[in-house]
Amino acid sequence: MNKARAMLDALMGPQRDTKKDENSEDWKDKTICKGFLIGFCPLDKGVLGGKRTMDVCEKIHSEVIRAQFAEHKDGQEGSELLIKYEEYSIRDLEFAVAECEAYGRREVERLRKEPRSKALPQDVNQKISQMKRESTALAQKAAALDDQEHRQKESLMKESEDIANQVKTYEKDEEAKVAANFRPLACEICGTAYLSQNAGEYETHLKYKIHESYTLVRNRLKELKDKKAERERVVKEKKEAERKKKDEERAKKAEEKEKKRKEKDEDKEKRKDKDKDEKDDSDDDKEKDKDKEKEKDREKDKDKEKKKKDKEKDDSDDEKEKEKEKSKKDKDKDKKDKDRDRSGDRDRRRSRSRGRDKARRDRSRSRDRAKGKKDRRDRSRSRSRSRDRRRR
Repeated sequence: MNKARAMLDALMGPQRDTKKDENSEDWKDKTICKGFLIGFCPLDKGVLGGKRTMDVCEKIHSEVIRAQFAEHKDGQEGSELLIKYEEYSIRDLEFAVAECEAYGRREVERLRKEPRSKALPQDVNQKISQMKRESTALAQKAAALDDQEHRQKESLMKESEDIANQVKTYEKDEEAKVAANFRPLACEICGTAYLSQNAGEYETHLKYKIHESYTLVRNRLKELKDKKAERERVVKEKKEAERKKKDEERAKKAEEKEKKRKEKDEDKEKRKDKDKDEKDDSDDDKEKDKDKEKEKDREKDKDKEKKKKDKEKDDSDDEKEKEKEKSKKDKDKDKKDKDRDRSGDRDRRRSRSRGRDKARRDRSRSRDRAKGKKDRRDRSRSRSRSRDRRRR
């Protein structure tokens, strides 16, 4: 019953039992698969649905509704609804790819843990078996000898142990070589695991349906992501163009504003120059008036100076007369003073001459007195010596 209902929904749409409206938009119903609607659903039964860990898509996959959507304006390239449904589809496709990569990692880990990862080649196993048989044979031969042959017995036992140790070392080395060459890998497309040394296993898996399905999934994801990147690039370029246009408009407005400001400054400078010229003219007139006043003042000063000079000249003439009279009086006075000075000089010379004569006389008298005193002393000494001689 449910299968039949699903088939009818897929063929006729979920609103098949209700009265149809010519303008009805069934693709907007939440039960419709948006990925299938725009061309591809990764969980469709014919693709990945029901395989590995993924369930079949539970939504309606209707060819009829997809055809109606394609003819409608909502299904046209670049419509908002189509872009929205593509975003939904990208989300579903990325989910499928993530599941694939997780499956590949699990498969690689499983192969690493399998017993065949430690299996030795047949020729190695044969060599190991032969060496073990040789070791056993030597041990049995040593056991069969009597105690008298203990030296030979010990030699055989030692040889048997050496071979047994060689077997262990050889087996360990060969297992390491096998482990090094055992490299399980996962397909980058579908996640199927295979051994790197087994080329046939990889070639075989390329024919599997799962590999083809994941090829479709990855191609569709790349296609939608490229469309999204292109849309984002166009939107970015559009925004950049709008920003550039706005910048140009702002630059133009700023240029016009600067131009108006300059014109305003020029008008202001012109007004200033005009006012300055008017002021200069006014100042010139004032200066001329001042110059005229100064000229008048200078004329007055000249007249005053002339009068003053005339007065000074008259005063000077009077002063000169007075000076002449005074000079004459001074000359007479000087003459009298000179005569008085000459008379005083003569008196002073006479006085000095008398003083010198008196000094000479005083010095002569002093010499005479000193000479008399000396003579008296000499006579006294002479008498004293005479008395002394007579006493003897």
